[in-house]
Amino acid sequence: MKMTMLWICASIACGVFSVMIYSIGTFRKLDHPASMTVRSTFAELLWAGVAIIIVIGAVAPAVKQTVLLQSTATPALLASQRNGQQTLVR
Repeated sequence: MKMTMLWICASIACGVFSVMIYSIGTFRKLDHPASMTVRSTFAELLWAGVAIIIVIGAVAPAVKQTVLLQSTATPALLASQRNGQQTLVR
């Protein structure tokens, strides 16, 4: 699950940075005055909705795994995961 999330986050970051670099290169020129910019409420809501879906999609498997671990784990396993040591807690 960790590697899957890593690749998902890496691909999202590459996409966002490529759009950002394209936008900076295209719209930074002086022949585009500020009065020509168009604000779209729909686009802004869509962008926010996509971000919310990404966050929920990333959090849901982690929460599911945590709940599953809490319900099936022994106290010794839980203690070893809390403090990071692999010794048996008595």
